[in-house]
Amino acid sequence: MAKKNENTLSAMQKKAANKICLICDKEFTSEDISQNLFIYVKAKSGKDNFIHNRCMKQEVRFGWENRMI
Repeated sequence: MAKKNENTLSAMQKKAANKICLICDKEFTSEDISQNLFIYVKAKSGKDNFIHNRCMKQEVRFGWENRMI
């Protein structure tokens, strides 16, 4: 089996290039993309949404804090 070249991006990484995070409205950096620091979410409308891992963690934490009040 051939070794995967480290410079080769997966199809999902290519999709994330030049996209904007749904939560923080910031563009994904090349570091975010190369290290897979994003989450892909497909909306019911068929739209592809990408979210930074750190933004998703913050949203989840915020949601749990609100439930505990």
